[in-house]
Amino acid sequence: MNITFLVNHDLPSVLALNYLVPQLDNHALSIFYSRKPALKHPPPSLINLIAFETRSLASLNNSSGASGLLGFAGLERYACRPVSEMNAVNGRDLQRLQRSNPALIVSIRHMTILHEPVIYLPEHGVINLHSGLLPAYQGVMASFRAMLNGEKLLGSSLHYIEDQSIDKGGLIGRARVACRYDKSYLWNVLNLYQSGCLMVLDTIKTLAENQPVNCHNQLGQGNYFTFPDASDLATFNDAGYRLHDDSDLSDFFI
Repeated sequence: MNITFLVNHDLPSVLALNYLVPQLDNHALSIFYSRKPALKHPPPSLINLIAFETRSLASLNNSSGASGLLGFAGLERYACRPVSEMNAVNGRDLQRLQRSNPALIVSIRHMTILHEPVIYLPEHGVINLHSGLLPAYQGVMASFRAMLNGEKLLGSSLHYIEDQSIDKGGLIGRARVACRYDKSYLWNVLNLYQSGCLMVLDTIKTLAENQPVNCHNQLGQGNYFTFPDASDLATFNDAGYRLHDDSDLSDFFI
């Protein structure tokens, strides 16, 4: 089956791909990543988080898999075309996406809201792995909001993208993990992807066997969150929580 991944150029995406693509060697894979600013004027603490991720990802890309995990360049060995940037999937990049001829699109942290030509392109539709428990935590940085609310459990949700609404499609499954408040926000996000990617692999297996994927409508209105502002970040910091910590990454990338 032709499977196209739409991801983001960040640490959680590359970790997710490491969990997924080595298990999919009987499929034809294409990998495209978005790489564009999410905010025009991010608060300083988010700038520091982005810079930390950028440095860490560059180090991973230059490690040749020495850490046991591959950067985007290393992941290319599993793909049938070069791994490349794609920021305008609904516009100038649509033809390039079409050339990957996807039977299924898997979206993970991709920074573009998909429109109908993309959604209707693959035979098996578009599934999205969201790093939050739906419908309660829709939108961006869901784990940040859950930590701010003192949740004992964090989680990921796998759902269909059926239209341009965000995080509202048919729910395939949810995977829960304990929130570790002794670890950073970024560590807790990374910790979601092992169990979350198992849901993706199970769904791909079901589709490859020509079996229906069980999903159901999300119940309740849910809550949509945007990026935290300076006040949210100050509250997070005052609670003793960290956005990132060098030592936390050793559980995943070393």
